[in-house]
Amino acid sequence: MATEYLTEGVNDLVSTNWKTSSGGAGSGFADNATLVISRGGTNLTNNMDRNADTTTGIRYLIIAESFSGSVGTNSTPLITEASDGTAAEWRSDNTEGRIEHNGTGTLYVQGFDTGLANLMQNGAGNTVLISGTATYARVQRGRFQAEAASVVTNATLIGGSAVFGSKTTAGTLLNVYGGSHTIRRPFTTINVYGGTIIIDVSNAGAASTVNQYGGTVSLNGHGTTAITAYNHLGGTLDATRLSVDTTITTFISQKGTTYVGKPNGATLTLTNQYRMDNNKEPI
Repeated sequence: MATEYLTEGVNDLVSTNWKTSSGGAGSGFADNATLVISRGGTNLTNNMDRNADTTTGIRYLIIAESFSGSVGTNSTPLITEASDGTAAEWRSDNTEGRIEHNGTGTLYVQGFDTGLANLMQNGAGNTVLISGTATYARVQRGRFQAEAASVVTNATLIGGSAVFGSKTTAGTLLNVYGGSHTIRRPFTTINVYGGTIIIDVSNAGAASTVNQYGGTVSLNGHGTTAITAYNHLGGTLDATRLSVDTTITTFISQKGTTYVGKPNGATLTLTNQYRMDNNKEPI
């Protein structure tokens, strides 16, 4: 389908407000639609529930950097499905369904049916996932917030900040490369390469494995269910603000890593501890 653009200055997303590049009438939120909110600053607050417009979902929605308004509100988010029929991570050479927020306002969104294959916070603004599923979330700049009712299966955090609201069930994969983030829900695998992450999971319904290669991890808690393995291979681990009893079944530390202090209050139990030496093979 031809790319369609939202008419500048309108405050809703009805089909009559979408035009092709040549000025022809668009269809708006339709199956396989490619939509761009390109400029302006008017907040979009009316007719935000677009779930009845599609069967399989739009192909993508891009909110451009030159758009400064907000899309939806906390109580009336944009409700849609973004998919190309699969749920793979978007790359520049594929057509995976996605929503990209590059603007300076706030996007409030709810994934409908199969949800959002890719939800990308790229700009200086904010993205709030109210509910529904984002199979792949990516944060480069700005702020991303996943509310407690939402599901984020996989997340890549390159910069900016992200907060994942409290949930007992686990996401699958979290990769942290930069920025400053807080998770209040478990992920099956957490890889930390840089940046700062606070793990503040008071009631984990699933175990996690943490692989830390760099950056700073503040372990405030992983209650109820143990961290199966913590591989501390680089960076700084800080457990001084531990607020809930936490168990790490297997803790492996690389020689030269930094561990800051002991917990002040709650108990951190390391069932099995091993230390690696750079000059020797891993244990």
